[in-house]
Amino acid sequence: SSLFQGTLTHMAPEVLLKGTCSKASDVYAFGIVLWELFTCGSPFRGVPPALLGHLIVKELKRPDWPPVVPSGYKDLVEACWDQDPDARPTFEEILQRLTALRNELGTPTPPLQPISLLRPQRGQPHLQNRTSPQGQEELSLVQLRSIDSRDFLHLKGPSTPSQAGCPAYQGSFGPMAEVGQELANDREENIMWG
Repeated sequence: SSLFQGTLTHMAPEVLLKGTCSKASDVYAFGIVLWELFTCGSPFRGVPPALLGHLIVKELKRPDWPPVVPSGYKDLVEACWDQDPDARPTFEEILQRLTALRNELGTPTPPLQPISLLRPQRGQPHLQNRTSPQGQEELSLVQLRSIDSRDFLHLKGPSTPSQAGCPAYQGSFGPMAEVGQELANDREENIMWG
């Protein structure tokens, strides 16, 4: 079949121009995924689909980077986005470069420990440094107001990666930091976080 499908934001210039898919066009798409993983963002947010192909093919537009990006990572992703498919790295080269970048980081961060959630009754005073049932004094009150797991199914994330509390922008807390703040502004019940 001559019909191809895919996500417009992840299509390589040659796919948009000629409809030809190859390993090199997969590398381009993988570069977009690497950008998404780093920024916790959506590429080309707000750009109309009718304009996007022109921007990618004719104006060589690529997703914008946050202010601080490890140069090796940025170089790899931008190599994946090269306009010339023959200049893009192979997946074997990508794996080698990602492995080298990981090795530069040294010892991995220790895993996070589970937390305890306690729901106080409405009207109870705000408590700080409360002792948990296990005797640990690690609980502090955070006003998030009535979190229900169903809330997460319908959340639409912040409109920009910088608002998402993403590691690329604001330390290492991840997008849930901003989600928590949004819930704090929207609901009316307190919970304890450990």
